[in-house]
Amino acid sequence: MTLYSEYKKRVDHWREKLPHASSALDKVETILDILAVQRELCPPLSLSGDSTRQHGITAPLYTVTLELINFAALQDVFGALTAKLAPHRTNTPASVLAELTGSYLDATQTGIDTLLNTADAELLSLVHLALKPQMEKTALTVLPGLTQEDRLCNRCPICGALPYASDLRNDNRERFLHCSLCAHQWAYPRVRCVFCDTMDTEQLGYFTVDDNQDIRVDFCKSCGGYLKNFDISQCFSPPAMPVEDTATLHLDYKAIESGFKKATPNYIGFLI
Repeated sequence: MTLYSEYKKRVDHWREKLPHASSALDKVETILDILAVQRELCPPLSLSGDSTRQHGITAPLYTVTLELINFAALQDVFGALTAKLAPHRTNTPASVLAELTGSYLDATQTGIDTLLNTADAELLSLVHLALKPQMEKTALTVLPGLTQEDRLCNRCPICGALPYASDLRNDNRERFLHCSLCAHQWAYPRVRCVFCDTMDTEQLGYFTVDDNQDIRVDFCKSCGGYLKNFDISQCFSPPAMPVEDTATLHLDYKAIESGFKKATPNYIGFLI
């Protein structure tokens, strides 16, 4: 996992480069401050499960449901977030929080489209963020037991969630997906849709903005999904993806204006 100090450096970098993104960057910096503290306090989940073969690729080892979540820890993080970001949400009833958390966990594995039609986007964003400390702690605990075969799925091999971004790294420009729930990173084929598995090159494409070839949007005409992809093959450290994702929200808007759909939240939540 990227060191917290690296996140701060990237926030400063993007503030100078993209002044118009300062508001979103201020928000992600506040969120990262809160989650860094809460991650130290949250225990990892106790997961049990087995990997299975589906459609020639490996299915996730685990599927995280509401019953597995440490709800008391979730409430603590939710309280810390609302105190800073949304004081009017501080008294959200536990029953509402539990119901939305369960619905969100289901949606992380199938796509958020339907849920966003019925749920409050701000409240859903807070739930999305409140889950991160215990899920990220869990990913670090489970990671040593993963095999290479366990990493060939379009869904996170640890928690079953879909990715929210990807990067191209090392000399071979190998593609890695970034989990929208637990932040785990795993290898995935470059020429394959993350959401529908198609490898039809007639259906797959990408676009860039402002001639920046290092940041692009990969899209699929077959299912209408898209994912931002960051070329870090010339970098010497993993990407600070929460910051990179937030600084490039203009690419999300461009993708949606072009008719593609958002299947997973941005790091800071459901802004689109």
